[in-house]
Amino acid sequence: MHEQSLLFAEAAEKLSERGLNLIAVFDLAQLPKSIVATMEQSGADLSRFSRLVLLGNGGRLFFDELEKAELTVSDPIDTFSLHLTGQLIDEISAEGDINQIAYPQSSIMVPLQQLGELAGWGTPSPIGNSISAEYGLWFAFRSAFLTSIPLPPTRSDPVPSPCLTCVDKPCQTACPAGAVQQSSAEFKLQQCITHRLKDGSSCVETCLARLACPVGVEHRYPPHSISHLYRSSVLSIREWQGKN
Repeated sequence: MHEQSLLFAEAAEKLSERGLNLIAVFDLAQLPKSIVATMEQSGADLSRFSRLVLLGNGGRLFFDELEKAELTVSDPIDTFSLHLTGQLIDEISAEGDINQIAYPQSSIMVPLQQLGELAGWGTPSPIGNSISAEYGLWFAFRSAFLTSIPLPPTRSDPVPSPCLTCVDKPCQTACPAGAVQQSSAEFKLQQCITHRLKDGSSCVETCLARLACPVGVEHRYPPHSISHLYRSSVLSIREWQGKN
C-alpha cells in the first residue's frame, strides 16, 4: 500500500476516536456529473485535485469530544470539525500536495446528501435530514476537503432507507407544524420555519419529529448538544431573514 494511504488509515483511526467516525474518499473522475457541475459552478477549480474526502460523525462521541475541547468560539462545531480535519491533512500530506477545504466555511457548494448516499452513509428522510440505517437521524456531515493525494477510493454499496419499512411514521404525527410528509421531496420547509419562529414554539431547541424516529435511538446526541444545534439554527434563520 502507498505510504500516504497507510498514513491516511492511521489518521482516520485517530479521527474516529475523536468522533469523526465516518470517512469516505471519492475519485473526482468517477463522481456523477451533476455533483461535479454543482461544485464547479460554485467556483471550485477541480483540475488541481484528484480526490474529495468527506468526513462525518455517527452518534454522540463527537459531541462528547467537543465538550472536552472546551472551545469558547461562536461556532464550536465547525471549529472543532475543521481542527480535526486540519490534523488529518497535516498527517497525510507530503511536499507538493495540494489540499483545499470544501466544507464548511467555504464558498464551494458540496452536495452532501448525494455524496452521503454514494458513501452508503444514509438516504434522505421525510424530515429533510439524511437518515442512516445504523445511526438513524443522529449522524451528520462535518467537513470535506479536496486533495491531490491519490488516496484509495472508498468502496460501498447503496443502503436502503429504513423509512421504507417504517409503518407507523411517528415523525409525521409528532411534527406540530405538519411539515413532515411521506418523503424528503415533500417536506414543507416554510411551514417548519414559520412554526419554529413563533413565540413559545416547542421547536426552538429541538425537533419533535426527529426525536420521534425509532431508528438508532441509542445514538441520540446529548440533550444539551441537541439544544445548542437547534438554537443555533433558529439564530441563523433569523439572521438570514434579516438580510432578505
